[in-house]
Amino acid sequence: MFGRIQASLSNLSGAKKNVGYYILENWQEAAFLTASRVAQKVGVSESVVVRFAQDIGYSGFPVLQHALQSILQNRLTAITTFGEPESGLLTSKENHDWGATQQIFDLTLKNLQAALLNNPADSFDKAIQLIWSSTRIAVVGSRNARGPATVLAVHLNEIFTNTMLIGSGLDELFDCVRSLGREDLLISVGLPTYGKHTIMATELAFERGVNQITITDSLLSPLVKPATVPLLVQGTSYSFANSHIASLFVIDILLYLITIRGKGRVLQSLEEIDSVNRRFGLVQSE
Repeated sequence: MFGRIQASLSNLSGAKKNVGYYILENWQEAAFLTASRVAQKVGVSESVVVRFAQDIGYSGFPVLQHALQSILQNRLTAITTFGEPESGLLTSKENHDWGATQQIFDLTLKNLQAALLNNPADSFDKAIQLIWSSTRIAVVGSRNARGPATVLAVHLNEIFTNTMLIGSGLDELFDCVRSLGREDLLISVGLPTYGKHTIMATELAFERGVNQITITDSLLSPLVKPATVPLLVQGTSYSFANSHIASLFVIDILLYLITIRGKGRVLQSLEEIDSVNRRFGLVQSE
């Protein structure tokens, strides 16, 4: 697919060439956009996108798009399939202390590496811009994603004092999301199996025109469609639960970028927190 596009570029018109460059640089996004949406992003007509697909050997853009989705699915499968633990690994007394630990460690590194490979720098830039410019921020994550969602909400609120963690109750969920507007932001966290309440929150927010960031595992995730910016992580684990180390890694990147963008505001907020904590004895120092 990509070799075919590269080989065809020299024979294409300027407009079609721009479509080719866009798909080469943003193929994960293009895999889920309509021809008209690709045309808008490139600045050409929809017919140019359709003819581009035909010129490189596809009957139309939907067929090209299906090919991109297949490549993405194969890539995700390659990243997440590391095989089962070695036979007897978790039951062998000889291997219990170090064998299991090493294998889980190796798997964790692969999850972290996948987070780097699947998220271009501009995705983090867009996410930071949304966080920084939003009037209010709501964070939602249910069941096994509740932990990372809580960590993110706590730290964002420390700096911006405008962040709320949506509770798991339906009444509270709908009341919180219903209060959001176009100047606000919803951040969702979800890995398979995706929490139903989280999906409902993102769908309602989408209907209300709320900007959204999602931290999830795949562009096929139900949380991606309503999202303005998806940040992809892998939660592959040998245990019964998803691993959220990669989720926390992405959260750590966001917090770091916030720190370097607004050092003055961050330092002021931390000084205020420290002052309040000491005044009311909320922390104990040595």
